[in-house]
Amino acid sequence: KKGGNQELLELDKKCEELGRKLRSSLTTMMDIGNNEEREKEGDEENKENYNHKENDDKENNDSLDIPCVSREDLFTIMKWKFSKGKSRPLWKYLNSNTEESVQRHSKASFQIASRETIKDDHGDDSICNTNIISESIKEMCKLSGVGPASSSAILSLLRPDLFVFMDDEVIECLHKGKREYTLKVYLNINDKCQTIATQLGEGWDVRRVGRALWTA
Repeated sequence: KKGGNQELLELDKKCEELGRKLRSSLTTMMDIGNNEEREKEGDEENKENYNHKENDDKENNDSLDIPCVSREDLFTIMKWKFSKGKSRPLWKYLNSNTEESVQRHSKASFQIASRETIKDDHGDDSICNTNIISESIKEMCKLSGVGPASSSAILSLLRPDLFVFMDDEVIECLHKGKREYTLKVYLNINDKCQTIATQLGEGWDVRRVGRALWTA
C-alpha cells in the first residue's frame, strides 16, 4: 500500500506538471491571438505595419498552436486515474490509439474547450459552458478506451475552471442514484462542483473542489 501511495504521488506530480504546460501553451496562444486582433483593429498605418510584421513573424507564429497531449501523456494520465480508483480492463483499447490519433483528437477537444464563454442577456454563461464541456468530452471520447470520466481527467488539466475529474468519490458525493460514467451524470456533478467553487470564492475551481471531495 505504501508503494502504491508513492506511485500515485509521482503520477500526480507528472499530471500537475503536464497541466501547467498545457495551460501555459493555451495562454500564450490566446495572448498572441488577442494582440493580433488589436493590431488589426488599428488605423490604416497600424494595419500596414501589421501586414509587414505578419509576414516577418509568420514562421515563428506557425509553431504556436492549440496544445495537445501525446500518446505517452495519455498513458500517464490513465495510470494516474487508475491509481486513484478502480483499475479497469481498458489498456488493450488504449494501446490501439496511435500517436497521430491521440494528438488529433486531443487537439480538437482542446480547441473546443478553449472557446470563450458568452453570457446571455441575464449575464448567465451556464448554457454556453455546458455546450463547450459536452462537445469537448464527446470529441475526446473518440479515442479508443476513453469515456467521459477519462476525458474529464484530461480536460481538467487544461481547463480546471471548467472540468472536474469524474472521480468515484465525486460521483458518490454529488450524484443521487446508481453510479454511472455517462455524459449526463458528468454534466450534473460538474455543474454542482461549479456551484460549490463559486460559493467558496477566490482560489477555488471545479477541479480543486473535486480533489477536495476525493481526499475528504
